[in-house]
Amino acid sequence: MNYRMLSIRKRGRRGYVGVGKVLQSAVIAKDFTVDGKGLDQLELACPAILDRSDDPEKAEYPVRVEWKVAVGTQEAKWKRNAGLFSYRKAVASLDNQRKTLEFVAKEFGIKLDDLLS
Repeated sequence: MNYRMLSIRKRGRRGYVGVGKVLQSAVIAKDFTVDGKGLDQLELACPAILDRSDDPEKAEYPVRVEWKVAVGTQEAKWKRNAGLFSYRKAVASLDNQRKTLEFVAKEFGIKLDDLLS
């Protein structure tokens, strides 16, 4: 599968806030561009993403994503005690997480395969 879901955990709030298609492999933050501009030329919500860009082992690696559906953090999709997948790291595979995939598709009102083909 070539889609990703963005999960948040923030101040006691958690859930899925978006479904998108990965367009390119991750690159080191100092080489990532948006509309031809480097991240150092943009007003970022988290400028610290560039702090360790000179160290490939500690640097951040953003990935370009085409978001198909998204909601704000206050509308994050989650259901307690439903066996949904949750992971604290930045990226995790959901390929074998049928319950989570079904939940996200239902909550966002989408068919994942149709949306991202």
